[in-house]
Amino acid sequence: MVLGTICRLAKRPNLKGYAFTRNYTHFSFAPKKRDYFSNYFVLISGVGLLGCFAAICSPNVQNNASTHGHDFINSDTIPIVQQAELSLHNKPGDCWVSIHGHVYDVTEFLEAHPGGADKLLRFAGKDATRSFRLQHPEGHLERYLGEEAYRGELLVPKKEKATKKVKEKKEKLEKVEKEEKQDASERHERDRKSSRPEVTEIDELGEYYENIIYDHLKKENKKSSKKSKNVKANDNVKQTYSIENKPSLDQIFSMNDFEYVAQKILPDLVYTYLQTGSDNEFSRYEDRAALCRIFFRPKCLVDVRVLELTSQVLGAEAGMPFLVGAFPGSGLIQAEGETVVVRSACDRNILQIIPKDSDSSLEEIMKMSKGKDVFYQYSIDSREEFDASANVLNELKTQFPNIRGFFIDVESSISGNLEHYKKVEASRHQMEEHPAPQLRPKSETEDFRLCWADLQKLKREVDAPIVLKGIQRSEDVVKSRELGFRGVLISNHEGKQLDQGQSSIEILHEARRRLGETSDFHVFVEGGFRRGSDLVKALCLGGTPVVSKPILFSEVYGEAGVEKALDILSREVATTMRLIGAKSVSELSGEFVDCESLRFKATAVRNLDAMYDANYTEMPVPPFENQTTLRMI
Repeated sequence: MVLGTICRLAKRPNLKGYAFTRNYTHFSFAPKKRDYFSNYFVLISGVGLLGCFAAICSPNVQNNASTHGHDFINSDTIPIVQQAELSLHNKPGDCWVSIHGHVYDVTEFLEAHPGGADKLLRFAGKDATRSFRLQHPEGHLERYLGEEAYRGELLVPKKEKATKKVKEKKEKLEKVEKEEKQDASERHERDRKSSRPEVTEIDELGEYYENIIYDHLKKENKKSSKKSKNVKANDNVKQTYSIENKPSLDQIFSMNDFEYVAQKILPDLVYTYLQTGSDNEFSRYEDRAALCRIFFRPKCLVDVRVLELTSQVLGAEAGMPFLVGAFPGSGLIQAEGETVVVRSACDRNILQIIPKDSDSSLEEIMKMSKGKDVFYQYSIDSREEFDASANVLNELKTQFPNIRGFFIDVESSISGNLEHYKKVEASRHQMEEHPAPQLRPKSETEDFRLCWADLQKLKREVDAPIVLKGIQRSEDVVKSRELGFRGVLISNHEGKQLDQGQSSIEILHEARRRLGETSDFHVFVEGGFRRGSDLVKALCLGGTPVVSKPILFSEVYGEAGVEKALDILSREVATTMRLIGAKSVSELSGEFVDCESLRFKATAVRNLDAMYDANYTEMPVPPFENQTTLRMI
């Protein structure tokens, strides 16, 4: 069966012959309400989670990404939609949007939109081009929006130029405001001096220190004001950093360098989502800080001229002792999606976990793998999806024999509170800018969560190794082995789920002490890795490290960036092993590391990794109505 699985969907009278589903790369599921089920089929293939509009399909639509056009548009009879007419269609029962100048009726798509209807309704009767560009790779719209949704071309009236009189009035108001501020400052200075007591010989020293403190506070206020102005100018400054003038790859020496460049050239909201964590972001920071509290105990006088870096992972041959993790969002950074990562990893015989919510179709990804071993990450968000999951996974294994196992995301149905991202998104919306993409939208209405019984049932029905991703407790690691699963991936989703939980590396340390020596159970670990030395620490503690976010940031340089990132990590792993006196991956053990400080958690202590901290963007505070910029905490 072709991977674009044929699904039984709902046929509703008002859908005009089309079925709308929530689409996940290769498999589309019916709406959540069972009473909508009927004998209706549709084929949707190769569309990522970010393909929000992909459910409106037409066999007549062809891709024309360069012109953002469609083959069904007749240049002689193009309907014109006035801006005023578009603005009238601004409610749930009548929702039009404009994208790249084309106007579409997405009323029937609202309920099926993966990010929720509110994401589309925010742009009801408006232009959604900038938001769409943030959420989709180029050419995505043209392939999947059909003729039935097209309403015409948007005619945008030119903005009237401000008259000379208006400009003069504006300048006059600004002058008056400036003079009022200056007068207020002078009055404050006079009041301050007049309120001081008369200086005597005894309190001259106090007067001296009072002046010092006052001058210091005055300077600090100026700095604060200057910082506020700098924040306001951030968007202009950002324009000086671009793809065209980014540093050459010769100037990139570490994963932190890639993240720094990504911070400068990616859209602010995209970078904010990728970089930040949940709540107060302690877990995000602790993942990194915990690795900094582990120290090496190197052996000397060991012949390490020849290293053995290969290993076996669930029966698959690995050229390097780490995996490339599954992460959505490649299409937001570069147009080729996950294919650039797959090519680079497979050329180096580095194992990779393919994400279900990919921007590239699974057929494209597997073609680029050239038959090399890979793993596949699968998430389940509804009861209907779970009921069909065993068949889906078995079909995948049959169609792509080089998939060596499945990572099941056990925390996919609940999102953490991404407060940092939400604040930035809200402020941008207030300033009439478009929101960043919600790369992993999850249901807030359906009461569904996987439990151990569900996963045991899935394990019995799927003819392939099952690894549980998202385990965050050492006791659950032990329980997974007792129930017969082939492994676990210890992960807190880079700090985006529960805040103030244990770090991944600390859970690994505890779990290995509970498990003891075992060869039939594999423990993977993800979170906080930025250096090859971090990966070696995980290997010494008995885990196989999985690197995700750093590889994602390297994609700002395209395939060449991913290649360099993998080469940097590989070189750093080899260098660290030589420095600690380990000749092969199999020799790495707890005797090479000192974990005495691992359990010490001082959340107020920062700068354990200054380069990592330098790439952190502070969480903004809510702006007042008369503020036009964000103020950082």
